[in-house]
Amino acid sequence: MNKKFILPVAFAIVLGLALFVTANSQQGTQDQITFEVRLNEGWNLVASGAFASYPEQDSEIKSSDLGAIFYYSPLQKKYLQVYPAPTTQRERDAYSEVFDKEETLESNFQMESRAYWVYSNKAGVLKFMTDDVLPFNQRQLRSGWNFVSITSEMLDKNLGDFKGSCEIEKISYWDKDYKKWEVLSPEIMREKMPAEASLDWYELLLFEVYQLGEGVLFKVPSDCQLGTSGNSNINPPQIPQ
Repeated sequence: MNKKFILPVAFAIVLGLALFVTANSQQGTQDQITFEVRLNEGWNLVASGAFASYPEQDSEIKSSDLGAIFYYSPLQKKYLQVYPAPTTQRERDAYSEVFDKEETLESNFQMESRAYWVYSNKAGVLKFMTDDVLPFNQRQLRSGWNFVSITSEMLDKNLGDFKGSCEIEKISYWDKDYKKWEVLSPEIMREKMPAEASLDWYELLLFEVYQLGEGVLFKVPSDCQLGTSGNSNINPPQIPQ
């Protein structure tokens, strides 16, 4: 059994693990999850943010408070705006073209299970319900950076517990208070950890309850799938080139 370690508090703050942001989520029925995410004014990484423009009635943040929502395509390597919706026929045609292309490359379930950029015009709690969010061990990562939703099943697990077939090279959090990225890699971890500390990259315990409903970025060198440590590491031989 792998040992689990929690990053020292000072180190966690440096890495953006102690943002002044809270979130709450719970598993719902029919593959639905209700998120309550505290947004800062400005840009926020929100789990399954495709649904964020449909807040619950008791949400502090209303759809009128949202300035924009963007999806990052890990295959097309570009941002796609999903909110506000296009207004002219020309814009609608262009919108349909890029999203039709994305849907041929990725399933809707994969797209809806990723984290999205959500711009809020004010601070407050956004409460919304998702639909058909995949368990983390069914989510695919693509070569490069991937926007990953943080859900309740990912708590109390270290990086190795859900790496699956992925070689995770870097992790990045968006610090909404300072509006900057905080990046962690094995090299950065070795530089910042005390000399006497003995901590393997995949022993990092990543997520705490206040991060539920937020997003994190994973960088991988090739396409892969997240999964638990119980998944088989036995793979069939590769097809010859």
